[in-house]
Amino acid sequence: AVGEQMKAQLFIIPNLNDNRVGKRSELILWDNTRETFSNYGYVTGKIPRRADMERFSTLVALDMQHQYVSSVYDKIYFSIFG
Repeated sequence: AVGEQMKAQLFIIPNLNDNRVGKRSELILWDNTRETFSNYGYVTGKIPRRADMERFSTLVALDMQHQYVSSVYDKIYFSIFG
C-alpha cells in the first residue's frame, strides 16, 4: 500500500534571522537549537529578516524576495524530487 512507499521528511526553515540582534550567548543558543532540530529533520539555510520579505503580492513573489528564499526552497525541492 501507500504506507510502504511513503517516506516522510521533516524540513525546518529558520526564518526572520537577523545576525545583528542578540547577545553572543543568545546566538550560541540559537546555533545549539539548530543542531538539536537537525536530529529530527533537515534544517535548511536561514531566511533573513528583511523589509523586502514583509512586502508581498497576492499574485507572485517579488524578485527581491526570491533571492532570499530560492536556495532554501531549491534544497527542499531537490531533496524530495531528486
